Amino acid sequence: MYARAMDRNEPETIDRIFTPDAVLRRPSMVWEGVEAIRKVPAWLHER
Repeated sequence: MYARAMDRNEPETIDRIFTPDAVLRRPSMVWEGVEAIRKVPAWLHER
């Protein structure tokens, strides 16, 4: 579900799989909270 949510930019799926206080980490970046994580698909698309 995670990959699908990120690949297809499905914020409603992101809301279902992450808790409000979730943290997503990459070696050089950290997104804290589901609101920040909802922005990751757009960031991935830019790359």
